[in-house]
Amino acid sequence: MSDLVAQAERKVSFETLFQQSLDFLEETDDIKALIDMDNQAELLKQYALRASEDSNYARNFAEIRARTQRKMGIILKKSIKQGNPQMSRVSTFGKLEDFGISRDQSSNWQNIVALPDWAFEHYVKSDNIPSTSSAVKAAKIYLEFKDIVKDKPAKERTALLRKGILGNMATDDFIELAFPTPKKTEKKKPKKETTHEPETFSMTSEIQEFYENMESFKEYLDQIEEKVEEPSVTIIQADVDLYTKAVQGFKGSMIHLEKIGDKMKQKVLASVGLDCSDVQGSTEPGYGLDDIGNEDEEVFNENVSDEIITV
Repeated sequence: MSDLVAQAERKVSFETLFQQSLDFLEETDDIKALIDMDNQAELLKQYALRASEDSNYARNFAEIRARTQRKMGIILKKSIKQGNPQMSRVSTFGKLEDFGISRDQSSNWQNIVALPDWAFEHYVKSDNIPSTSSAVKAAKIYLEFKDIVKDKPAKERTALLRKGILGNMATDDFIELAFPTPKKTEKKKPKKETTHEPETFSMTSEIQEFYENMESFKEYLDQIEEKVEEPSVTIIQADVDLYTKAVQGFKGSMIHLEKIGDKMKQKVLASVGLDCSDVQGSTEPGYGLDDIGNEDEEVFNENVSDEIITV
């Protein structure tokens, strides 16, 4: 392949050089050409860092290096005997040092091969700037995850590896994904039966307000009486008729008042366990509260709140 750096200096676009490099990697399996590509890609990365403000160009050539080294790792893995740094087909390849390849380089490139295609593509597209060390680290993580799920069925194992690698999981998170901790089921405590005491309300304030209104009403009656007695005030039949209706309405209210009083007294007697069946509502004024026997009267007086005003 022609000198890529020289083309870059002739203002050939970085995009063009990147695509040419990808095409070349697809076409060649020549170890010498691949070593040359690795070196030129490194030079192009450094040149792009100096010549362009766009860091993506430098990243693209770092990606070319990662792809080149993985391809060399595939070739070396097929050509070198296990535990022997020399190539098995000496007549074809020769020794590692003949190509300027160190044992560490050979080991690293072959380690990168551990990444399957999908995992490698994820690595080169997600890593900030791919490098030999980060590619080897990615391969080690993959092998670690693979060992964790080695006893899983093949289909489940592949699915877990994809989730772990593509999700960039930490080892602990991947272990939890593969072998989730059983959730503790908390025994529900039986609900305590709560007995609700009936709410009690005091009517003291309402009765006090009623008493105060009655006092005001009495004062109003006194004012009417004074007006009637004044010599200058004229009373006509219509006034008498209207007043008579008011008195009749008031008498009806008195019956209602006494019925309420009877009900109140029944509650007081019932609260202290006395029979209140004899206390009944009255239909005539004057019957009710005064009809209770003396013994019950004493109990009533002891239990009614001092704040309740009896009219």
